[in-house]
Amino acid sequence: MSTNIISINENNLIDQCISILKHDGVLAVPTDTIYGLAALVNNEKAIRKIYEIKGRLFTKPLAISVGHVDDLFIWSKPTLTKEQLSTGDLLPGPVTLMFERQSSLPSYFNPNINNVAIRIPNCQFMIDLAQRLQEPLALTSANISNEPSSISINEFKQLWSQIDLIIDGGLLTSNDRRGSTIIDLSEKDFQKVMSLSKFENLANEILLDIFDYLRPLDLIHAFGMLNNRLENVIIQRGMHVDLSTNISFNEFNEYCTNIFLNYSSCIYSIRLSNIETCGGIKLFLTKFSHIDITFPNLSTMSFIEPNEYEYKEIIKLKHLSSIHIKSYKTYEQKIQLGLVFDIPYLKTCVLSYDDVLSTNKLRPNSYLNRLVLDSFYINDLHTLFHFYPLLKHLTIHRLLVNFQGFLPPFNTSFQTLHTLKLNCIYTVRFDYIVHILSFLPRLFRLTIIAIGIDFLNSERWLRILTSLEQLRFLILDIKAVSVTFDDELSSSFLTGFWRQWHIAVDYSQDNNKFHLFTAPYRRLSFISTIHCLPVTEAPYNAFTSVTDLYLKTNTPMQVYTQRIYPNVRALQIYQNAIVPVNYSILLTQLHTMLNLYKLVHFELFIPLPTSIFLGLLKFTPCLRYFKTDYDILMTLTNCLQNNDVCSQLHDKLEKFVLRRGTLPIVDSNRFLQIFSNVKHLQINLNTIHDLRQIASKFVKNMTNLLTLNIWLISTNEPNDTLQWEGIVNNVSYEIAKRHIKIWK
Repeated sequence: MSTNIISINENNLIDQCISILKHDGVLAVPTDTIYGLAALVNNEKAIRKIYEIKGRLFTKPLAISVGHVDDLFIWSKPTLTKEQLSTGDLLPGPVTLMFERQSSLPSYFNPNINNVAIRIPNCQFMIDLAQRLQEPLALTSANISNEPSSISINEFKQLWSQIDLIIDGGLLTSNDRRGSTIIDLSEKDFQKVMSLSKFENLANEILLDIFDYLRPLDLIHAFGMLNNRLENVIIQRGMHVDLSTNISFNEFNEYCTNIFLNYSSCIYSIRLSNIETCGGIKLFLTKFSHIDITFPNLSTMSFIEPNEYEYKEIIKLKHLSSIHIKSYKTYEQKIQLGLVFDIPYLKTCVLSYDDVLSTNKLRPNSYLNRLVLDSFYINDLHTLFHFYPLLKHLTIHRLLVNFQGFLPPFNTSFQTLHTLKLNCIYTVRFDYIVHILSFLPRLFRLTIIAIGIDFLNSERWLRILTSLEQLRFLILDIKAVSVTFDDELSSSFLTGFWRQWHIAVDYSQDNNKFHLFTAPYRRLSFISTIHCLPVTEAPYNAFTSVTDLYLKTNTPMQVYTQRIYPNVRALQIYQNAIVPVNYSILLTQLHTMLNLYKLVHFELFIPLPTSIFLGLLKFTPCLRYFKTDYDILMTLTNCLQNNDVCSQLHDKLEKFVLRRGTLPIVDSNRFLQIFSNVKHLQINLNTIHDLRQIASKFVKNMTNLLTLNIWLISTNEPNDTLQWEGIVNNVSYEIAKRHIKIWK
């Protein structure tokens, strides 16, 4: 049990709480509904700490908790009289009242929000604490933002290490995770209290939180015509429209013929694709030939796999300030990515591509301040800084070395770069990174992902990092192979200097690989082995940011750490070919490492026994996406004959992707039965003959199908050039030499 937990029955509990609160502390407290996080409203440092603990956006407001009805008139402007509030019908109780805020609240608390949510919980401990303090407490639920609320302290265990004191009130008797009911009384109409359950009476801030979970199409269908207030909230919110995935052909057309015309001034960003929604980019560009006029506030657009013609139209969009282009056929499509920099007021540019972007393809741009590139030579970084003098944020996902060139000296240091993220391939040496960093004195955030034993030199890191006087955020993710286990290697990162950035080191004996990383781990994806030796231990909450986890099977060790990844939504398991796997304990290990109930996306490339796979499926109620190889699918389902496994796949999946292997004609009917409910399907076939027999049958019988992507494996075509595209019976088709795409 953690040492910062104390029973609600402890003597001098209130005194201990007050002492911690007065010293910038955050408490976890029981209320009459759920457990909450509490801090003094008048302590800016503690308020910021609450947001950091929860991972909550700073634009989302906090409620306040007080001890007397009289306090409501100090911190808010109630529209009810003291007598009305003192009847006991509302306060104390499981409600939060919304009133206009008083100027007595500090400006940093819920800035730019006119109202304040205020409550008196029907919990004697909370009332006593607030009355003793004689000032308001900021109060919010004790959980990671957007996760379920907690009715016992064990349900937010991953937050314990960040909270100064946890008051254990046991399992709360409310047994209701919804928290308190929010009542908007900011307008003078007491009769509205009698109809508090109406959705329209929720505060605008709450409505905006709800709207974040809805697509613009669903949002307008559900709330657009209810009343003028909701309509205004929708319009003021602005819309970010994703037309690239999980959308039917009819829904795409409804956006184009209805939503975009009626809400054109609310559209701030649009995302288009030719992958799932084949022909989607062309269809959009055809319908809206004057995008800048139709969408006056549109500033951001994303394009996934545009063709050469579409790219020529894209670079004409001179009004955009942010653009993302993903094209892994730049050579085949003859796309010149560098032309995008001719957009005059471009501030953000994200480019994903299949080749190295050479400097002769770049164009100068005096407005650009954020640039994300896929592959780039470290030798040419000086050119980026020369072409983009206002660049503040630079990310390179694959930093390479051009051995035909050299690392040129910089004429002068580059003063504007604030954030640098580099993912170095194995040929990039530490010397090169040190050279680059020596010319970037104003770095505030630095992320280095690298491979090589030379990167595990703490003294050299110390020298370069101490020279970066403005550096406040550091992320290191370094892998290196050493033929001998070296404990000194990790202990060198435990000196006084490194305490400002907690360094963790893992070791895998299969391949003698060290993995050094800063903790808490700040990246969304993490690659690891199932078993690892904790040379330097990471804190309990080290991996709360990880949503995508890649696990490699490896040999069990006598002493190893079972990492905890509480927020993983996407999991890939792949096999080390030289290591046998003990499948019997794998399910137990995954239960220990993950919250399987949160798993949505699963990629499996090891041949689990049918019984183990079935157990895994039963513990993943939210699973919607599954990707595997055909031979592995045969093992998992006992050649498609295990009815329990097949039923789980049939009932759960919305998307299935076959990575390798081809679907034989003889298995196609059974395959169709199992996956008849999916919305998105990608498979491989052998021949045109197979395609003719299967494609029409799948389109006809899979009633939920939105997209079908079929690749032909045995064709000898050297490229995948487009043969025909068009719309037939409200279905979009794209037929190429090696594949066919269908979008319903």
